[in-house]
Amino acid sequence: MNLLNEYLAVTNDEYAVVKFTGKSKLILEEDETDSLGAVEFSSLDYDVVQDYEGDAVESGDEVAVKSSAGKKNKTEFVMTEEIASQLHYAARMSLSDLVGQMNDLRDEGTMKRLTIKAVEQMLLDEGLFELKFVNRMPLRKITEYGTDFGIEAETRISSKGNEYEVFYYTQEAQRGIVELLLTAENGGK
Repeated sequence: MNLLNEYLAVTNDEYAVVKFTGKSKLILEEDETDSLGAVEFSSLDYDVVQDYEGDAVESGDEVAVKSSAGKKNKTEFVMTEEIASQLHYAARMSLSDLVGQMNDLRDEGTMKRLTIKAVEQMLLDEGLFELKFVNRMPLRKITEYGTDFGIEAETRISSKGNEYEVFYYTQEAQRGIVELLLTAENGGK
């Protein structure tokens, strides 16, 4: 591993970044020949990152490694007790507003945004909605379970005269969504 230390440097910051040293740059540009060789080195750098991630996972540390473009790879959104405790519930709220609050409370440097589509899919999977097709267009309809959960539909008419539904979530439904997200993050317990 000492030989690799000449070619790779790992930061000990808030997140780990594996960097090539000046010597590794020479190998990659093929200006210096070494026992590693440029082709072998490119496969070794992946193994070193994988080993480092494995060590970090075993120790319980979260790992975020910068990609070659310099962007940090973010983890998927995770509902935490801390985020849940800071949410402001209303008597009636749109899913967009609820998800927006969750995204505002996350660590945006390390965690991806939660999407409305992902929450809608979770609610569909839970049986709170069902898909019906009208003129080959999928429409979400609230199930009886969805109504009991606290989801309400408001019928509106578009400027073109088409009828559609807007869904609102009661305080009970908002808390239920948070519980579903917490349960999903804890392995469905």
